[in-house]
Amino acid sequence: PPPPPPPPPSSSCSPSPYMHLPPPLLAALASKPYLLYKLVQKLTPSQNLLLPDGTAINRANAFSLPKPDRKVVLVGDASGCSTELGRLAMNATLLIHEATHALYNRSRVGISEDVGDIPAMLGHSTAESAGDYAKKIGCKVLVLNHFSRVYGGDASDASARSMGRVEEVARKASGLHGRRVIAAWDGLSLPVPHHDKICW
Repeated sequence: PPPPPPPPPSSSCSPSPYMHLPPPLLAALASKPYLLYKLVQKLTPSQNLLLPDGTAINRANAFSLPKPDRKVVLVGDASGCSTELGRLAMNATLLIHEATHALYNRSRVGISEDVGDIPAMLGHSTAESAGDYAKKIGCKVLVLNHFSRVYGGDASDASARSMGRVEEVARKASGLHGRRVIAAWDGLSLPVPHHDKICW
């Protein structure tokens, strides 16, 4: 939506609906852009965060539902996604989901049930949990990334086999098939077609 008009000259003592970025914070955003999201989260429904170029951000235009046709959802370090993200992520064209502990399996590594879910405790996901989330939101394509170094990550045959197993686990959990599930590699480039034009 177009930004609201610039703030009118103040003629009363009422609080301004516009919040300006203080210079130190503006400088910090260059290396820590996530600070902007934290500021937006603190806005009241009637407040706007005014950027130097005149763009006004408010909760309505920062967190509104995406428009149809194509939707890309990126899930960074996560051990379960919020209800709010789930609502926004529904029917995503492309879900990019971290799978740091890709092939973790409690019984395979001999961990007893009372230890808890180690990946979740560390704030990360597995290929299976990423696949479960992909199925929950009904995404069309799942790309897994952010793997632990234990899975290699180089061009060796062993790394390729590991990533093949990662994809198979995620396919089983997500119900997606073939190239609809991809274990990402450095430099991967993918088109994001409209829902009805995905031919992978």
